[in-house]
Amino acid sequence: MNKSKAIKISDNERDLLKEFIFSLEKEDKCAQFLDILDWKKLKLFDYRKVVTKQIYLNLVKKNIEKYKLLSKFIYDIRMIWKNYKKYFGVNTVKCYLLRKYTKMHIIWKN
Repeated sequence: MNKSKAIKISDNERDLLKEFIFSLEKEDKCAQFLDILDWKKLKLFDYRKVVTKQIYLNLVKKNIEKYKLLSKFIYDIRMIWKNYKKYFGVNTVKCYLLRKYTKMHIIWKN
């Protein structure tokens, strides 16, 4: 996280972030990112070794009022996508769809 971009989130901006989360929730392609990945059910037994910080959209949504800085919000959203890329690979169809349906370009930057 880049501390030089310490932009505090205003109430109006927080509302925009909520709208952004809501727009992702409505996308069928993002449904799998709403809740924590059930790695046991999916038999992905090495998932927790590869992905050490599990984060998901509903957790970000739950904590939306706790975000004081925009950079922290962006970091957490990017972490959702980075976790997926890290475990499943960048050239998967789902990663392509994530890039397509993510409306904030800054989130996807490496």
